[in-house]
Amino acid sequence: MRRPLTALLAAAALLLTPPLAGANLKPKAKKKRAHAASTAAKLPTAAQLAAEQAQRVAQAMLLLEQQQADAAQDLGGGSFQGASVESRYGPIQVTISVAGGKVTDCKGTWDIDIPRSIQIDSAAFPLLQTDCVSTGTAKLHQISGATLSVNAYIASLQSALVKAHLSTVGAIELGPY
Repeated sequence: MRRPLTALLAAAALLLTPPLAGANLKPKAKKKRAHAASTAAKLPTAAQLAAEQAQRVAQAMLLLEQQQADAAQDLGGGSFQGASVESRYGPIQVTISVAGGKVTDCKGTWDIDIPRSIQIDSAAFPLLQTDCVSTGTAKLHQISGATLSVNAYIASLQSALVKAHLSTVGAIELGPY
């Protein structure tokens, strides 16, 4: 758990570091206005700043990918429970089983007492489970008529994948469904 936190902090530090190209750490003496035009020309352009920012983002992403690869190698497997996500009709929670860095099983549970919602979820969840095991990600197909349940299922699945170090935070946005 310490590795993901340190890698995340290192990535954030890379992203938040201001560009130092051409930076002068010595205090500047006051200059006359005639020289203002020449100092303005020395400032980095928007394109240069954007390129430096893109380079820092690329470095942060590479660091994060390396950290995730290390975590996946350390991961022997196990069961990971996703967040309980409130849907319109009740909470939905997904539990995944992982072996060798791959999802081997995916179970969704719900606490819903509305008969029609139970009927819809009973039909939709097996499809979502097979889709989850086959893709190994939270990018699942939508099921017509079960959109709210599917969205909550995906959000819970994503949180379980993050706990298992098989995905990154923010890949799927959590929200009220």
